[in-house]
Amino acid sequence: MKRAVLYARVSTDAQQKEGTIESQVLELKRQIAAAGDVLVKEYTDDGYSGTLLDRPGIEELRRDVKTLLFDAVYFLDTDRIARDVAYQTIILGELI
Repeated sequence: MKRAVLYARVSTDAQQKEGTIESQVLELKRQIAAAGDVLVKEYTDDGYSGTLLDRPGIEELRRDVKTLLFDAVYFLDTDRIARDVAYQTIILGELI
């Protein structure tokens, strides 16, 4: 059993109104439970573009990766982490 965290992001007003961040969180919680892991924290960026590196949720996740808080990070797709491949590389490199 791993200590897991999840990261979810939506960027547009329409996505926020449609509640897609909640659907992402529910799916990630389902995946965590199915894997037998335990959720210890949720990170979200509701209304922040994935083209930006400076987002509160992802910044908190990047700070917490330096602690012993969790063993695994769940997210639906790399474009939820960042739209820019260079930013994806930076963040995913920090998470490994």
